[in-house]
Amino acid sequence: MASFLKETLLLIFPQSCLLCQKPGAFLCDDCRPRLSFIASEHCPVCGVPFISSSTCHLCVNCFSNPPHYDKHRSLLVYDNVSKTLIHDLKYRAGFWLCDFFDIHIKTIASSLFTPAEIQSIDCVLPVPLHNSKLASRGYNQSLLLAKRWARFLNKPLLTNVLWRQQSTMPQTGMNRKGRIHNLKDAFGLKNTDLCYGRIVLLVDDVHTTGTTLNEAAKVLKRAGVNSVYATTLAMALWK
Repeated sequence: MASFLKETLLLIFPQSCLLCQKPGAFLCDDCRPRLSFIASEHCPVCGVPFISSSTCHLCVNCFSNPPHYDKHRSLLVYDNVSKTLIHDLKYRAGFWLCDFFDIHIKTIASSLFTPAEIQSIDCVLPVPLHNSKLASRGYNQSLLLAKRWARFLNKPLLTNVLWRQQSTMPQTGMNRKGRIHNLKDAFGLKNTDLCYGRIVLLVDDVHTTGTTLNEAAKVLKRAGVNSVYATTLAMALWK
């Protein structure tokens, strides 16, 4: 039944490339090279890529204001190309991007983790949506990505630990100070025993300034989480 429904929908709404509108796939072979993968030297903490540096060192932000998470890595540079794809996932139910992510998840894992760190991870946590936004959208894109991570790492996925206790304003266009104020006390914890003393992987879609991940990690650390690793699909070059 699911296969028949999918085939019927594709007949009514045929796939076409989101970037050039060529029919056949949501991301055609000609447009794939337009994706900017993070492969250069980067900050060992937040993972922001360095444009000109050839050595590994802390970025200015992590040096002056160390984040609450221990390490973050991302797959793509957040630019107009990756933004188009991620917006399709967030606002138009573009679940195909999760399958695309599956193909590259090993690349992120090898960048983010040593083999010992992979073994040390106890569980995977998605960054939650507030109930009002979840009801409006119908799904949490970060949870979709977290499910792929949990399956890849063979670790439990915990969706009843971290929760969004306040509905926040959309952060597009906000500076760092505005984002910090907007997310103050946004996250809460329930069932803290599930993550006390453990190492968790926190999953979100985009790292812009890192404020969302940082606020979530702060709550987790205060509750006794030992270490917080974080990962996203895309990361802005400048925080």
